Amino acid sequence: MSLILINDLLPTVPQVHSGYLFEGTPMLRFANLALLVVLLNGCGSSVSTEDADKVKAAVTQGMVAWQAKKQASTLPDEWKFLDEDWKAGNALSEYTITNVTIDKDKLYRCWVTMKVMKQGKTVSKEICYIVDLNRKLINRDPYA
Repeated sequence: MSLILINDLLPTVPQVHSGYLFEGTPMLRFANLALLVVLLNGCGSSVSTEDADKVKAAVTQGMVAWQAKKQASTLPDEWKFLDEDWKAGNALSEYTITNVTIDKDKLYRCWVTMKVMKQGKTVSKEICYIVDLNRKLINRDPYA
């Protein structure tokens, strides 16, 4: 990724730098620093506390139902939870929700570490679920 300096965008300002980010007039140094801070912070893709709590609550209700050996179709509030291990009848012994993020399409990703009993063996996994709050759908992320 190439870095565009503010003074490269303003042709009326004399170019007094030799290509470094913090050379030039004090105003240009400040503008370049501000641009750098914006780039490092991202573009506003953080998850609000309220939405993160909703995502965690939805995934938790699925995990609790799975641990209780209930069917995914029995979740309250019309939530649909799709997980291949759950569908295959593998038992969930423990889980921990570790992180919630959001992507550009407003889909949440909820990371869960878990222990699943598969063919008599306990298997530790880290699974990423895609959570769509609008459609009330939780599905494994096939690419994570």
